[in-house]
Amino acid sequence: MIVYPMGYAPSELCYSVRLRLPDGESEEFECTPVLFQRLREGMEGTAVCRGNCLLAFYPVSASVQR
Repeated sequence: MIVYPMGYAPSELCYSVRLRLPDGESEEFECTPVLFQRLREGMEGTAVCRGNCLLAFYPVSASVQR
């Protein structure tokens, strides 16, 4: 028997992030666990989305951010 910390296997969980769009709105997108772990609050960059799925995120380096 395998016991997971939160009671669910990681593959059974839905990972989502909220992105602020260029027009000022914010929307929620689903993503993979690997991408979810790489993202941090306040990061800026270019997001690649299809529908409600975040496929990739390319962060802007800290020296370039405002």
